[in-house]
Amino acid sequence: MLFWSACFGEEVKISVAVYDYFGVPKGVRDEGFRIAEKSLLRAGVTVSWGRCVDPGNPAQILMNILPEAMAQRIAGNLRQLGRSITAGPGKFGSTGYVFRDRIAKVAEAWAIPEAVLFGNVLAHEIGHLLLGDDSHSPAGLMRAAWAADDFKAMLRDGLMFETGQARQLRANVERRLQAGDAIGFCAGGGGEVTRIHVATSDRDR
Repeated sequence: MLFWSACFGEEVKISVAVYDYFGVPKGVRDEGFRIAEKSLLRAGVTVSWGRCVDPGNPAQILMNILPEAMAQRIAGNLRQLGRSITAGPGKFGSTGYVFRDRIAKVAEAWAIPEAVLFGNVLAHEIGHLLLGDDSHSPAGLMRAAWAADDFKAMLRDGLMFETGQARQLRANVERRLQAGDAIGFCAGGGGEVTRIHVATSDRDR
C-alpha cells in the first residue's frame, strides 16, 4: 500500500493496546486488526499493536472489546457499535470501546463477514481518539451512522478517512509523539508483535 507515502510523506506511528473481555476468535481478531491497520495506513498512520499498557503515554491508546453485558453499562443504545472517550481541546483521548455482540448481529443482518465490520469499527473508534471531539464526517469511515452503501464499500476496498481528516490524524499523532518525547516515553509502545490482553474476571456475558 503506497497511498500514504505518495500523499503524506513519512509515516507516523501510534501504539494501540487491546483488552479483549470477550475472547474474539483469533481469525476474526487478526483480520479485523489487518483491516483497521489498512484504514489508518491510508491516512499515513502506522499502528503498532503494543505488548502492554503504558499508562500516561500520549503515544499509546487502549481499545477494549466488550460483550453486551459490559457494553450496556457504557452505551445503552443497541445501535451503537463502539464508543471512545475523547479528552477535549489540547488533550489526548486514550480509551475506546468496541461492542462485539452488536457487531456480530449487524454483520449477520447485512451479510458481511464479522471481521470486516469489526475492523472498520475499530478504525472508527481509533479515529475518534486521534481526531478529538466532533470528528464525525458526512461520508466515509467517520460517518456517524453507516448505511447500505457503506457496508458495500467495506466489502470492496474498505472505508477511508476524508482527506482533511487524514492530514489532521497525522498532525495529531505527531503532537502525541512530541508530548511523549517531552516526558520520556518511547514511541511504539513495546514492539511490533501483536499481544492481546484477555481479561476473564469481568466476562459477565
